[in-house]
Amino acid sequence: APFMATFKVKSMKDEEIPATWQSCIFKVGDDCRQDVMTLQLISAIKTIFEMSHLNLYLFPYRVVATAPGCGVIEVIPNSISRDMLGREKINSLYEYFWYKYGNPNRLAFQTAREESIKSMAAYSAITYLVAIRDRHNGNIMIDDQGHIIHIDFGFVLDIAPGGITFERSPFKLTSEMIQVMGGKEDSSPYFYKFQCYCVEAFLVLRPYSEQIIQLVEGVKESGLPCFKNPDSSIKNLRQR
Repeated sequence: APFMATFKVKSMKDEEIPATWQSCIFKVGDDCRQDVMTLQLISAIKTIFEMSHLNLYLFPYRVVATAPGCGVIEVIPNSISRDMLGREKINSLYEYFWYKYGNPNRLAFQTAREESIKSMAAYSAITYLVAIRDRHNGNIMIDDQGHIIHIDFGFVLDIAPGGITFERSPFKLTSEMIQVMGGKEDSSPYFYKFQCYCVEAFLVLRPYSEQIIQLVEGVKESGLPCFKNPDSSIKNLRQR
């Protein structure tokens, strides 16, 4: 079972750099190497976006696999899960944005909405390409700037929870996420902007497809659960 701890991290030159606090989760029972692989892909894709001057948002948090079935996971700062919002009786993301940033006419709300769209487009592209499954509300985080951040990558490529094969959605885009964008009506430019960001993300990544595939291919013989059929996994990744 996972538990969370907070450490005070000090540098070698404490008189020059103030100490900082770092929260992390110690996890037992999951193969964190799979998270490491997926987050390395996310980090590489973030670098490609930056080199291409595509202003989308990703947060490749850090994970260290310390032993078989054990690891240390960085906690995303200043964030809350969608599941926790539900426990606090907040019924939708739009309601949360209204509560946190004010009404939609305010600059704070509009800025947060723009940031959420940038993050949703980036993670939508990655969720499709890497076939990330198990996207329940506990695996969706919202930070203080409005970014939607995905965590926990225990089911990627050709595996899904319990061997479930009907989870065919290419990525998670719920009605409440669309509501934050202002709906799909022609009068709202935000959903159209989301679509444009998604298309730009795919076009930017396509020239780097072989490099992305090589990152996965290099660990296909690692025995990770996601490589039940390594050759098929690589073939399907290349097709996507």
